[in-house]
Amino acid sequence: MFTRSATAEEVTQDLDLSGQTIMITGVNSGLGFEAMRVLTARGAHVIGAARTLSKAREACSQVSGDTTPVACELSNLNSVKQCTDAVIELNTSLD
Repeated sequence: MFTRSATAEEVTQDLDLSGQTIMITGVNSGLGFEAMRVLTARGAHVIGAARTLSKAREACSQVSGDTTPVACELSNLNSVKQCTDAVIELNTSLD
């Protein structure tokens, strides 16, 4: 059982996410970045979305593990569509 002070490392300690692909938005800061950091440490491939491709690339470069940066400004439907197209082009399923 975990307490409120449990860390992401503690919660995912026994997980092996090898072969899993997970998409996370807001990877350039806060919970999005922390989720990407921990999930890649557990072996997942993370598609990391941020408002701009440069922010996504910067965030992805700061973690060790398999990442793919994509741009996705959630308040802009054209950006969401372009992000969707980019993810489809990766030809991988999301877990």
